[in-house]
Amino acid sequence: VFLLHSNPTCDILIMTKSLENQVGYIERERIMARLEDVRNEYREAAGNVRYMGGLRLAILSFFAVFVAAMLKFIWDAYRIPAIPSLRVRGAIPFVGLIGTALMYLVDRRVVRLYDIVIDRAIELEEVLDIPDGAYSRLRRAIEPVYLLRIFTLRVVSVMMYIFIITVFTAMFIVEVLIRLGWR
Repeated sequence: VFLLHSNPTCDILIMTKSLENQVGYIERERIMARLEDVRNEYREAAGNVRYMGGLRLAILSFFAVFVAAMLKFIWDAYRIPAIPSLRVRGAIPFVGLIGTALMYLVDRRVVRLYDIVIDRAIELEEVLDIPDGAYSRLRRAIEPVYLLRIFTLRVVSVMMYIFIITVFTAMFIVEVLIRLGWR
């Protein structure tokens, strides 16, 4: 700051005003940088939500193909007399059971990560002052209606895995009992 006059009181006032302007500018820049960071994180959350949705769809698609292949192998093992080995017939449901359990664990992990991303996106909407943002609406859409609470996507998904695990377990137990001589 260059001072053109020599009044000490005036010099101090000019320097103080200049410092206030600099501090205000620095603080505004800091706030704007933080706001831009929050906006970038919100964009990243949007990308993560799309990725998690696609990943879940891929997992369920792979699982459908896996179950169909296992059931086809089981069907052929019972239908074709060239496969008399009970080891092969017992191994197929066991592989189906293990595969289904692993797919369930992966699916649960993806759903938990999806929930974390949605919750973070809702927090960012509050910071960005978006009153009725996309993720707040999505969370409300996911929440079950009181009377239909049992038919939520999560409950139906878990019921599907339990059903398939039960089928493969029953097939495996039947094969073990046949191997032990039970008819």
